[in-house]
Amino acid sequence: MARGTGTGTLNFGATFSQVATTTITGLASITAGSHVEAWIMGDSTADHSAYAHQYALGPHITLTCGDVVAATGFTVHAFADIDVRGVVAFHYVWSTP
Repeated sequence: MARGTGTGTLNFGATFSQVATTTITGLASITAGSHVEAWIMGDSTADHSAYAHQYALGPHITLTCGDVVAATGFTVHAFADIDVRGVVAFHYVWSTP
């Protein structure tokens, strides 16, 4: 069962890149053993429409989560198989087994 959910953004920068990282903080009840998952949905940012997130970016960006710090948060790493620029939105969920 999910203990926490939220949204965040990844900034691939003004020039094209295939890698981006962001840290989610403020999760007081997360533990070092928590399981975390992140994914891209049909959201929009100033740089990309909801359509672009869902159909143009989502299939080409893999998100992995790691570096979980108890009572703090975790890191989301994005790896794209295409060149991406600007800010991309994502959702996350975490639970403690």
